[in-house]
Amino acid sequence: MNNRTAIITLISAATLFVAGIFVGRYTISKDTTTHIVGKTIRDSISYDRLVPKYITTPVLMSYLELDTLYIPIYTTNPKDTLGSLKMVLVDWNLKRSYNDVLFNDSTRGKFEYKATVQFNKIRSFVYEYTPIQTIVTKNKIRILQPFISIEYSNLNTVGVGGGLFYHNLGLEMMYNRNYIDNNKGISLGLKYKF
Repeated sequence: MNNRTAIITLISAATLFVAGIFVGRYTISKDTTTHIVGKTIRDSISYDRLVPKYITTPVLMSYLELDTLYIPIYTTNPKDTLGSLKMVLVDWNLKRSYNDVLFNDSTRGKFEYKATVQFNKIRSFVYEYTPIQTIVTKNKIRILQPFISIEYSNLNTVGVGGGLFYHNLGLEMMYNRNYIDNNKGISLGLKYKF
């Protein structure tokens, strides 16, 4: 191998190395989303805080009546005022309890409530909320990774080179020199990362 070939080889190796540095900065971004269940919050709203903000009086009063099948219906023109008044009072005294799940999904959590209504007022409101925290992790994975290498062999050979890994597969070019016979040469190698 003459000097001209050695110079061309070194220039090629240096060019590949510099190109590998710039190309090696190329990355792929993978997003990993995890949902972490938080601590459940249980609380109730006291009766004195359950005060209505607005009270609206309707233009037409509604009355309760029983239809022919004895199902209560609301009307603005009662047939029997005394019977309707009795039904309204019975309805007013009834204690209604509500227990429902407002939402339950994997991104917001679960919100459950229990409410009691009596005398046209909310008497109690108890809730339970289990939040879910969403964490998005961005992982950058390098696709092309340049590397340099130096080697020495017990056969009195010294080598300098470099290469490029694409994912786990690498290609290497190395300039070798034997110090006993003064032989020079280029070796190409294929590498695999485990």
